[in-house]
Amino acid sequence: MQSENKTAVALGLFDGVHKGHRAVIERMLLSSEGLLPAVFTFDFGKGPGRLISQSEKCRILNEMGVKRIYSPPFDEIKDMSPYEFVENILYKEMNAKSLFCGENFSFGKGGKASAKNLSEIAREFGIKTEIIPLAFENGEEISSTRIKALLKDGDVKGANKLLGREYSFTLKIEKGKQLGRTLGIPTINQHIPDDFCEMKKGVYAVSCKIEGEEVKGVANIGVRPTVCDSDKKFCETYLFDFDKNVYGEEVTSSLVEFIRPERKFENINELKKQIEADMQSALKIFKTTERNEANE
Repeated sequence: MQSENKTAVALGLFDGVHKGHRAVIERMLLSSEGLLPAVFTFDFGKGPGRLISQSEKCRILNEMGVKRIYSPPFDEIKDMSPYEFVENILYKEMNAKSLFCGENFSFGKGGKASAKNLSEIAREFGIKTEIIPLAFENGEEISSTRIKALLKDGDVKGANKLLGREYSFTLKIEKGKQLGRTLGIPTINQHIPDDFCEMKKGVYAVSCKIEGEEVKGVANIGVRPTVCDSDKKFCETYLFDFDKNVYGEEVTSSLVEFIRPERKFENINELKKQIEADMQSALKIFKTTERNEANE
C-alpha cells in the first residue's frame, strides 16, 4: 500500500546509527521540507555480533526525527532486481520523491547495484537522489566493524566518538540473587543476549534511562565471577540516588567510560570495597564530563 504522503527517504543498513549513518539521515531531514522524513532500512533479524537491535535502531531513528520507518524482513526483498526494488519499494510503497544514501550503498539481488545505479533508476520515476560521501575519523572510514573492535577493547570513548552518541542497549530488568541489596548496594540486572557484539568484561560508568528519567550509575558487564558459576553475561548496575522497583521494565543503558577489567575477588567484603571504589571513580568521570560539556 502506497504511503499517502510523499516522502524523503534515507536508505541504508544503519547497523550502528554511527556518524556516517547519521550524516545520511541528517541530510535527508534537512532536505525533507514538504515531505515526510522516512527511512528504508534492511532488517536481517537476529544475528551474531550485532551492534544494535532492530528496536534500538528504530528508537534512535525516531528520536532523530524520522516519521516513517519501512523495514521489511530481508528475505522478502533479497531476490528483487534493482529495478523492482526502486519501483515496488521506493516508488509504489514509500511514495518517495527524494532519496539519500551513502556512496557505498548497495542493493538488489546479491547487492550488485550501486548508489549510482540507484540514482539512474530512480530518475525514471521522477525521484531525485543525493549520494552522501563516506565519513572519516583520523583518516579512517567510520564503520560498524571499527566500532565493534573498540568496544571489544574497552575503548568506549573511542567508540562513542565514532557513533556520535553514547553506545547504548535497551534490555529488560531481571530479578537477580539480590546480593547487592544485602551489601547495601542494590543493583539492577540486564541479561546481555549471546548475539550482541562483544564488550570488554569490566566496570563502566553508565547512564540509564528509566521511565523517562536519566540516572547515572556504575555497571559491571560480564559473568560476575565472584558470585556466579556461569558464563551467562549480565550488565549489573548500581544507580546513584535511585530506589524504585523496576523489575520487568525495559531500561536503556548507555556506556560512558570504561573503568577497570572484571576480576574475581577472594570474598564478598573485598568485592564490596571495590564496588565502593568503582562508584567513586564513576562519580569523578561524571564530574569531569559535566565540566567539559559546560566549557564547550
